[in-house]
Amino acid sequence: MESLATLGLLDVAYIYPHRLWPDLKDSLAGDLPFCGRYDGLLYVRLNPLGAYALGCADSYEYRPEAAAKLFRVLPNLDVVLANGPLNPADRANLELLAAPKGEMVWVLDPERMLSHVETGGVLKDLRAFLEQNATESLPANVQVFLQELQNKTGACHTLQEAVLLEWTDESLARLIATSAGMSKLCFHAGENRLVVPRKSLSAFGRALRKLGYALPKGA
Repeated sequence: MESLATLGLLDVAYIYPHRLWPDLKDSLAGDLPFCGRYDGLLYVRLNPLGAYALGCADSYEYRPEAAAKLFRVLPNLDVVLANGPLNPADRANLELLAAPKGEMVWVLDPERMLSHVETGGVLKDLRAFLEQNATESLPANVQVFLQELQNKTGACHTLQEAVLLEWTDESLARLIATSAGMSKLCFHAGENRLVVPRKSLSAFGRALRKLGYALPKGA
C-alpha cells in the first residue's frame, strides 16, 4: 500500500476497517473496532504497469481510459449536464464560457468568453473543452457561433497608447491632420479632436511647431 500501490504498480481495493470483521470482536482484546489499517485491504491486483516493472511482462503500453462525457450541447446554445453536478475543476472551466440557466442547464455566453480572452485566455482552449466533453459533435450552428467569436477576438490586432488632443474648432483640427507629413503622425477623430500615438508625440510636436502651433504643457 505504501510503495507499490502508491507508484501505480498495484491496484488495491480498500474500505474503512471499522467493524469490518465483527466476528473477530472477542479476539481483538476488548472493544477495538479493528487491529490495524490493513484490515481494510480487501483485494490486490497486479496491473499491466506492475507486471512490466516486475519482469512479468515483456512490454507495457499506456492506454488511458475514456473519461465520461460531461454534457450535451444543443443547437440553441444550451449546455445540458449529462451526469449530475460537476466537480469543482470542470465547473470552473464551464464557467469561463457559459452561464448557469438552471440546476442542470447552462447557456454559452459570449461575454464570458470574451472576458476570458481579455485576461489572457485562449478561445481555442474553451472550444476544445466543449468538444472533448460533449456527448456528441457540436451542432453546426454552435460551430459557426464559435468561429464567428474567434474571428471577432482577432479583429483588433494592435494595441498602443495614444493622446487625444482637442482644438479650438474642427477646421483647425482638419487643417493640422491634412498638413504635409501629418498623416503618418496623427488621425482626425471627428469634430475638433486629433489622436496622436504616444510613440509619435515628439515628432508630431516638432511638425506642429513648423505650422506655428505648440502642444500644451504636459501633453
